[in-house]
Amino acid sequence: MDPEHWGRGYATEAASAALSFGFERGGLSEVVAYAFVENLASRRVMERLGMSHDPQDDFELPAGVEALRRQVLYRLKAGDWLNGSAAIRD
Repeated sequence: MDPEHWGRGYATEAASAALSFGFERGGLSEVVAYAFVENLASRRVMERLGMSHDPQDDFELPAGVEALRRQVLYRLKAGDWLNGSAAIRD
């Protein structure tokens, strides 16, 4: 995405729609997402969506650019999304 569009909430809006579809129509029980540990913008989107992070779930990619290998993993359970406890946070 072009940097002029960054910070406008598009990623959060799109991810929210995807979560709604996955949980409400797709019957998913859980969604996981991951990002490069220093990708703070993506991590903030996951946090805004109510996803939780447990450092024990973090992992390293097996190959690629060494500096980008460390990944953080976030989770969101269907129950948290459907009961509203994972509401979008500012």
